[in-house]
Amino acid sequence: MRGYRQGGLAMCVVLGLLACTAALTMGASFRDVPPTIGAYTLRDGEWQIGVGMGFLFLPMSYDASVSVAYGITSWFMAGIAVSHGVQPGPPPAYMSYDFSAKLRLPLGSALDLGLPLGAWFYDEGYGIAAGGLGSGAVLSLKMGAGLTVHGGAAVGTVRAKGWYFQPYIIADFDLLPNLKLVGEVGLLPVSVAVGAWLRVLDFMDLKLALAPLALSFTGGLYLRF
Repeated sequence: MRGYRQGGLAMCVVLGLLACTAALTMGASFRDVPPTIGAYTLRDGEWQIGVGMGFLFLPMSYDASVSVAYGITSWFMAGIAVSHGVQPGPPPAYMSYDFSAKLRLPLGSALDLGLPLGAWFYDEGYGIAAGGLGSGAVLSLKMGAGLTVHGGAAVGTVRAKGWYFQPYIIADFDLLPNLKLVGEVGLLPVSVAVGAWLRVLDFMDLKLALAPLALSFTGGLYLRF
C-alpha cells in the first residue's frame, strides 16, 4: 500500500510539472490535432517518428523502441516499430518487429470508427519467428468540453499462448490545450493505466504512462511533420 501511495504522489508531482511546462510551451491544441489514440489517424502525408522506453519493475525488465508511421490518406495510416528488450527468463534479450495499420471511418461530426491491424515477429537469438496477429475495432466519441471516450476490443493470436480477446475503454481529457490526461481500463485480463500527453511544440509530443497493477512505466517522444 505504501508503494502505491508513493507512486500516486509521484504521478501528482509529474502532472504538476507537466501543467507548469504546458503553460509555457507553444504546441498546437490537442483538440485540433489529436494523438493517434483510439480511432484517430495521422493526417494525409504526415510522418510520425517515435522513441519509447518501458520498464516493468516486478520482475525487472525493460523495452526500448523506435517507430515510424505515415498517413497514407487522412483516414488510413501504416507504420513499423522495432524494439529491443531485456527480460528475466531465457533468453534474456530479444528483438521485436511490429507492423501496423489503422483504417478510420468517420460516422458523424463527433464519432469515428477505427479498425486496427497488426503483425509482429520476434528474434530471440535463434532467428526471426512469427509472434502473432492482432486486429479489433474502436469507437471514438467527442463528448465536448475537451473530453473524448474510446471504447473497443482487441482480438488476435499470440505464439505459444493462443487466442486473446480484450475489451477496453479509454478516456482522454484536455486539461490544457496542449496537456491531455488519459485513463485506460482493459478487461480479460484486467489492466489499468493513467498518463498524460504534452505537446511541447507543434511537431513534438511527450507521452508518460503508469500501469499500477502491472507495476510498469512507459515514456515516449514523438515527432510529427
